[in-house]
Amino acid sequence: MHPRQFLSIPFAALLSLGSAVALGQAGVKPAGKPKTPTELSTELAVAQAQAEGEKARREKAESAEGQKTADLDKTKQELTKAQIGAAAKTKEADDAKRKEEEAKGKIDELRNGKLISSGLTGGVALAVQFIGPFNNGQAEQATPAVVAMPYIMALPGYWGSPQSIREACASSWNGSDEDTIDAAARAVTRKRAARIFDSILARVATTPGVDAAKVVTEIQADYEPKWVDQEIVEEVKKYQLILIKAKADTTKAKEAEDKKKQIIEWMAGMEWRASRIAMCWHKKIGFWIGLPLSYDATTKVPTQKPVDDDPDLASKRTIDPRIAFGLAFSPNAYFSLLAGFTVSSVTRDDKNAERPAFDRTIWGTTIAVGGNLDIAAALVK
Repeated sequence: MHPRQFLSIPFAALLSLGSAVALGQAGVKPAGKPKTPTELSTELAVAQAQAEGEKARREKAESAEGQKTADLDKTKQELTKAQIGAAAKTKEADDAKRKEEEAKGKIDELRNGKLISSGLTGGVALAVQFIGPFNNGQAEQATPAVVAMPYIMALPGYWGSPQSIREACASSWNGSDEDTIDAAARAVTRKRAARIFDSILARVATTPGVDAAKVVTEIQADYEPKWVDQEIVEEVKKYQLILIKAKADTTKAKEAEDKKKQIIEWMAGMEWRASRIAMCWHKKIGFWIGLPLSYDATTKVPTQKPVDDDPDLASKRTIDPRIAFGLAFSPNAYFSLLAGFTVSSVTRDDKNAERPAFDRTIWGTTIAVGGNLDIAAALVK
């Protein structure tokens, strides 16, 4: 062997040993022997199992997320239904409250005499019916009778009166105290005073320096308030100056508002004092119409035969009223006194084939004490 060849063998071995050490230090394992088909099949099965497990976990997570979303949607729907139900209940409560307030308002209207302030009222009376005029021998009621009678009453004294007077007299008629009567009237005069105030202000603002006497003349022509004078116009002018200053200085706004209220209240008081000259007593007198219920009483219903030959002349029969009417005096909401006449019909039926039944008109005198419709409101005060 050639010496050079001898030396090359150890060198190759050393080179291989160095390469192995270097690969070992680098963490690289030297290639082993090839894997068998069984090993490869096992590794493939493990990888597939891992993939299927990962897929199952992902599907489970997606299903849980979907269930969570469905639960959220269901919760939202339940909340929406609850909100709709709550809104419906709130609406029902509001409607019930509104109806209650409307009913209370109607009671308050009766309580404050709103019905009578129109000059109308009504009720049920306990009437005494007895012999009346105008029978001319046709028929007459021989014995008195007591009967119930619904009626309607009109009090013309309210018609054509200023609203403040109607409200005050109606409140008085309902038994209210002096303060309530005054408040009822002032509530009306205050509105009218506010309209007159605005009209004066419009004239003053449109024409600065306008003559107060001219404004008074125009206002009296439009509204016919005899109490409007130049002093009121001058006060409105002062208010207008404060209002102009309030545009530049907001602290003047309250002063302007207070001044306006003061003037309107002053005007309302003047309107009410002027109206109180009228009295309420004549508003308690009126007339009524009613319809008494049918009743039984002894009546005389003659035939064409002489009285001596008529044993059935006087007999207890049913009287059917057709209409009743007369004069009324209503001092308050509790009762009214009624007097007048009732026109009725009565039938005579002797059960005699030779004398058929026949009807006669009969007049009766009526005196009654009526309980007004407004008494219900007065009793619940």
